Parts: sequence; C-alpha cells; structure tokens
Amino acid sequence: MAGKEKMSWNKYPLPLLASESGSALNAAVKGWRKGAAQATVAATKEQWLMALILSLKRPKGSMTTIMLSAKDGNASRKNDILAAFDNTLTNREIVVCRAMTCKAPIHAEKRDDVLKDQGKIDAAFYQLCTYLDEFTSQMTKVTDKAVPAQHAVAEAKYDDDLGNPFGGIVVYHMLTATAEKHQQKDLDDMLEQLSEYVASECKMAVDVGGCL
Repeated sequence: MAGKEKMSWNKYPLPLLASESGSALNAAVKGWRKGAAQATVAATKEQWLMALILSLKRPKGSMTTIMLSAKDGNASRKNDILAAFDNTLTNREIVVCRAMTCKAPIHAEKRDDVLKDQGKIDAAFYQLCTYLDEFTSQMTKVTDKAVPAQHAVAEAKYDDDLGNPFGGIVVYHMLTATAEKHQQKDLDDMLEQLSEYVASECKMAVDVGGCL
C-alpha cells in the first residue's frame, strides 16, 4: 500500500451509531464498536489504524487530554491531540514514529530510515493526514448526530475551515474507552467536563473577536 492506494470506505463503510442518551448510548456504542472495528480493518486492508487508536492514552482524571506517544513508555515524547497541533518537525516525527510503529503504510522505507530524514518524515506525515482525513469524514457521517459533544471537543481548538487532523481517532477513542470502562456517573462527569471545555473555547473566541 505505502501511500499509493486509498482506503476502501465506499466498500466497507462504518456502521451508523444510533442516537441514544444516557446508559442507552453506552449500550449502543458497545454494539457499534465491533462492526466499526471490522469495517476499519477491511477498509484499510490492515490493522494499523485500529492499533493507532488503541495506542492513545488519557491521563487519569482528565477527559480533555488524549496523548499520542512516539513509543510505549512514560519517558516517550508525546502530543496532546486534543490541543491545537503545533506543526513542527519534532511533533510530526512523534506522530510518524507512532504511526509507523503501528505499521501504517505511509512510506515505502522502514521506520528507522524515515525518521533520519526530514523530507521522508514530512512525506510520511502528510500521507498519514490524508488517511486520517478520510477516517474523520467517515466518523462524522456515522456518529456526529449521536455524540455531538465528543465531536465538539475534538474540534474545539480548531476553526471551521481547518479541522483537527486527529478528529476521527479522537472521537473513536472517547466513545470506545468510555463505553468499556465507565459507568453512568462517569459518563455524566465526562459530558460535564466536555461541556465546560467547549464553552471555554467559545468564550475565548468571543473575547479575541472583541479585541480585533
């Protein structure tokens, strides 16, 4: 594949997530996730995208931080993919390292060789962004009506024209991690945190606009 083929979402679309609330949404996500994972593997022809999603970590007690680490281990360099992405070579390298560790087909050369060359890092990063954009589009189609709060959080640091390049995997992670590990009180606490997070971003945008 190595960046030359598109993913087959037309042939293997993600299933629609039913619009539910409370514990019913939790149950709906549990039913949805298996079909979504199967469709993702089929559409990407490999398991790398699911592996990338499963590698994401959320610090204990935080619902508004999701970390993507270059490698496993606490000492590894990390990016918070809910924050506005600082498009530096170092941050692109972190993302490429993790993606290629998950076997993402974003460059014909081996990971260690790619990470030694700025041009190769950039080529791999932007190829990954193309794949992630496709996944985000699919996630928006099938989950936006059911879980608008999660989508709002994923995009809170971005404007309407330039969305979060990690938006799709962020929403998938928030849905499946919550459905598997949390009870209803935790879901309520999460939605309260998400609402405060989005509201603070909206207020910041209004304040900045008033100064212009």
